[in-house]
Amino acid sequence: MDKGELPLVSVITPSYNQGKFIQETIESVLMQDYQNIEYIVIDGGSTDGTLDILKKYAKFEPRFQFVSEPDRGQGHAVNKGIEMASGEIIGWLNSDDTYFPSSIRKAVDLFNKCPNFGVVYGKGYHIDEKSEIINSYPVKQYKKLEDFFSFNIICQPAAFFRKEVFQAVNGIDENLYFTLDYDLWVRIAQKCPLGFI
Repeated sequence: MDKGELPLVSVITPSYNQGKFIQETIESVLMQDYQNIEYIVIDGGSTDGTLDILKKYAKFEPRFQFVSEPDRGQGHAVNKGIEMASGEIIGWLNSDDTYFPSSIRKAVDLFNKCPNFGVVYGKGYHIDEKSEIINSYPVKQYKKLEDFFSFNIICQPAAFFRKEVFQAVNGIDENLYFTLDYDLWVRIAQKCPLGFI
């Protein structure tokens, strides 16, 4: 399949003073085997060297862009990035997280097979600052809304969602801090099925 026939995937990374980790995050996106992507970093005005890294990628990588300005926190940054995004499928990858190779392709494949899915997600790991695995994130295959009652069954960096579904639930609630992804998944699950890889 040629690039023009594949859906565009927009990956959004909110960032603030993550210069120690962000290059590894960026590389994990740009090295994917799925090429039809745009990558948007929404930086909150970092002062730690992050901007030098972002400028370097913006110079040579046409799929990469960034904005650096003060914001109202992570939820605002993600909402702003998705508003800028042109892709029909969105990935939200924080600035100290990374994708496994083929993550985007696998998500797109499942969306193509199941066009009614609003979110597709897979397994993930908690890692330390050297990218060594600490343990597995406790994911669970979604079957019904009550699956969310005990814990957040979706590992946010291992999830992709349709932009139109995100917009239909009015995006991220910027009043939340720790549970903004949990809240988003529950609101989406009330509107459409979720798929597990």
